[in-house]
Amino acid sequence: ILPTPDYLHCARYAAVIAPFLNGQSYQFSVRIPLTLSSEYFNGGASRKVPVFYRTPPPQGTNRTVAKNVKTEEVSSDVPTPAPTTPAPPVSGEELEDMYGEGVPFDDDEQEGPCEFDAAEAHRREVSQTRTDDDRLDGWRVWMNLKRLVDSRFLTVTLELTPNLPEDPIYFERWMAEPVKALVITKECFINNSKGMPILSKAHSKIVQMMMKKGAQIILKINRQPSTVRADEDLVQFLRYKNYIWQIFHNKLPFLSESEKFEFSYRDVLQHPLQPLQDNLESTTYEIFERDPVKYAEYQRAIEACLRDKIAQKPGEKLVLMVVGAGRGPLMTAALNAVTAVGIADREFRFIVVEKNQNAVITLRWKVQNETHPLWRKVEVVGGDMRFWEPEGNTKADIMISELLGSFGDNELSPECLDGAQRFLKDDGVSIPREYTSFIRPASCHKIWNEIRVMGEKFLQTSYVVNMQSAYFPSVQKPQRVFTFAHPNWKINPRSNQHNCRDTWIDFDMTTDTLLHGMAGYFSTVLYGDIVLSILPETFSTGMFSWFPLFFPFKTPVFLKKGERIRFHISRKDDEHKVWYEWSLTGPQSTPIHNSQGRSHAIGK
Repeated sequence: ILPTPDYLHCARYAAVIAPFLNGQSYQFSVRIPLTLSSEYFNGGASRKVPVFYRTPPPQGTNRTVAKNVKTEEVSSDVPTPAPTTPAPPVSGEELEDMYGEGVPFDDDEQEGPCEFDAAEAHRREVSQTRTDDDRLDGWRVWMNLKRLVDSRFLTVTLELTPNLPEDPIYFERWMAEPVKALVITKECFINNSKGMPILSKAHSKIVQMMMKKGAQIILKINRQPSTVRADEDLVQFLRYKNYIWQIFHNKLPFLSESEKFEFSYRDVLQHPLQPLQDNLESTTYEIFERDPVKYAEYQRAIEACLRDKIAQKPGEKLVLMVVGAGRGPLMTAALNAVTAVGIADREFRFIVVEKNQNAVITLRWKVQNETHPLWRKVEVVGGDMRFWEPEGNTKADIMISELLGSFGDNELSPECLDGAQRFLKDDGVSIPREYTSFIRPASCHKIWNEIRVMGEKFLQTSYVVNMQSAYFPSVQKPQRVFTFAHPNWKINPRSNQHNCRDTWIDFDMTTDTLLHGMAGYFSTVLYGDIVLSILPETFSTGMFSWFPLFFPFKTPVFLKKGERIRFHISRKDDEHKVWYEWSLTGPQSTPIHNSQGRSHAIGK
């Protein structure tokens, strides 16, 4: 664990440690306090250091700050200034003087969505002014060093300080950084009414966050004066240690069943599935079939749809069709729904369509051996739903599918269901009815580094990631990207142009941040008001079939508090594949990623 670097002369510090990190023999962790004093950022009490460490503006500019760019003699004997009241909020014009051009604080430029929920309104307020939480933030020190020493073998040992940022957003940002350990000093503790050491609620929350992140806890309690016996010194230390243990034992909740399942996938990169191009393995089917929420919600949706259909068509024979049936969990949910509604004796026709011949064998085995009696009535079709030609005039009243990916349409659900809707009745229902993709900016040092070590090509590929070591810096919550609805009777069956999309979304930064990419989500309406979602705000608790989809940037983008970015994303296709292209414009622009699907595409 290395000491805290000098903020104004960080390049010297970086030059010393960088050579050791070029190989894989060393790993360094740098001690960074959560907050520091203003004297630290101004050069401390050392001699002949630049009090204002900024490049002078070009000649001819009328910047009042230019007169402050100088080197002053600072005496080490100068006493520490007395505490002062917090400085008033800095205006946008002053902020631009201090931090350079490109911070859009003009009111017209700053207009975002006209409606904010409470959390967004709070982040909006935080983003408007630069306060002591920004000026004294230890994250500035870490970012200064990390941009000089670009190595995945450099980590942080975060030091808890008695004074914390007023807003928890500032320490939530550390979730995105490679925090190896958390140092807790005696000065952070207070005594309760019984004289025992405890931490404030804010301090305790940070400790819990770092424990969940997997950081080691280092307790630093100085020895008492030499007159105190050594055994008493140890007893004193154990009081602090036992309190930290109580936080771990009593405050951290036990993992739920779904959390136990997804724990091993945290921050692990996975390539999105290619269910059309590839046949899924049996182990993949087995994992998805264990989801306790997804199929229960599908069953609820099918029950609601059946009740409506029975009311609309009393006495008529109903046809239920499951397309992309896999090994049959959706058909099981449909048969359970028929039983639950109490119409098992009514005349039905059940059809499953599946292209994976290995899964077809399992489906035919279930028809013969499954305990549910309605499985005996199921017709199994082996073939691609887009090209299958049913015998006679077979049309479905209800067509059920589970073709969604982490970004909704990224496993080609639109293309599949457009091809299958020709055997859906004019008044037929598709479950799901519609789905929408969402996106938001993400800072995630660990995840991005894991991609980078594989090569530049892989930084233009999207990944399914259970994002835990991440910070989401935008004022806005995830924003809508593309929406698809089924059935869609207005399409041209000979063209897929209607599924090609292009859009852009604006985001404002709540705090200074280093942006590594964008996190994608989806939400789907199965039927009526029954919804499945991986959006953080509306997440279907207990579901683990999908994790977010991460779109990385080739080079991380540093953004200042209050800056606005514009994210562009396109969904394109040709005869053989579908792909996404994405880029960023704003204070800094990025190249178009994955142009023409050269790094990654979804095969048709």
